[in-house]
Amino acid sequence: MKVVYANVHFGARHGEAIAGQHILRALNAVATVSAVVSYDRPERKVLRRDELPPAEKWYFPRPPGKLLRRRGRGLKRWLDNLLRYRGWRRRFFAPYPTSRTCEAIVINGGSALHLCESLLSDRSCPALLVVHAPARRLSAGPRQEQGADTFFRRARGVKALAFVSRKVEKDWLESGLLQGQSTYYLPNCCDEEEVTRIAELDRADLRRRLGLPLEREIVICLAGVLERKGQDLVVSQLESLLRQRPNLHVIFVGRINDHWGAFDDRWSRDLVEQVESGDYSERCRFLGEKPDALEYLRSSDLLVLPSRREALPLVLLEAMAMRVPIVASEIDGIPEAVVDGETGILFEMDDAAAMTDAIVRLLASSELREQMTSKGHQRYWTSF
Repeated sequence: MKVVYANVHFGARHGEAIAGQHILRALNAVATVSAVVSYDRPERKVLRRDELPPAEKWYFPRPPGKLLRRRGRGLKRWLDNLLRYRGWRRRFFAPYPTSRTCEAIVINGGSALHLCESLLSDRSCPALLVVHAPARRLSAGPRQEQGADTFFRRARGVKALAFVSRKVEKDWLESGLLQGQSTYYLPNCCDEEEVTRIAELDRADLRRRLGLPLEREIVICLAGVLERKGQDLVVSQLESLLRQRPNLHVIFVGRINDHWGAFDDRWSRDLVEQVESGDYSERCRFLGEKPDALEYLRSSDLLVLPSRREALPLVLLEAMAMRVPIVASEIDGIPEAVVDGETGILFEMDDAAAMTDAIVRLLASSELREQMTSKGHQRYWTSF
């Protein structure tokens, strides 16, 4: 079977991009990937194309809005939407695969729908969409949130949806938004060979190589700097955290969307500037996107994920596999991975005091950390 695969990002270090790599490898094992459509040129990013399974042809349409990124967010979005909705992008900016080149289409994430809009419109090939977002956050374009009408206009040729979270699948089914598509459960999983290799590395040696303080208690938030990821909650509690744990050091690892036109660009810039110009700039750092992000996770004493919207975050599974203690918000699919009080501590969304108490409680007790990480490690290998 010949398959066309659409995936917005390959080279980024975030859950949907890493899942995109896993899906491509799986497709390559069971079918012939006749074409891959993506905005990322992997050889220019964190990931090189030679690290991915082969495909007969790669298509890299350039988002027109990127050409105008420095001209301002409003003009960028106006032109980007105009070209996308009118269908002019595929006509003038890049060649696209046709229905003659494939027998099926696999689309990773709602943001990749427009990459194969022409293929979906003729409905001659069955299409599967992998969904990473709750129903209330319908992503129909890069760095944009769109409503259900736009989403399903683009998804009109999709015959089935695969969800990475049971909770997210249930929410979609109860929302009444589906239009007769079949649904499947396809949980996230981490690169198990890689996490096993990194878990065996010495933490002190890693800290020396990565330039991290050896004697500090390091708390990491491994996620793109976005409002929905909730890094501002941690920043707002720095004074309280450092008062209770004077040896604390906080690091944020993940893409900082601070360029003009990016989604949440102003929010990201303001948050980074707040930390860099504040009193705790030496104890809290934004490191940006790192190709060796898992080594930073392994080097840390605790992972905090105060998200406001999630499906089933890959970083939680990676932390469980590497025995890193977890504090996370109790939303969407997170409780599917983390059992509150057993494999980590969960808190209600935006409850800053509860998050702080959980971090302090875990850092204060090595016995509790060992108990939870052991159960989390066992849960990952038996359930995922």
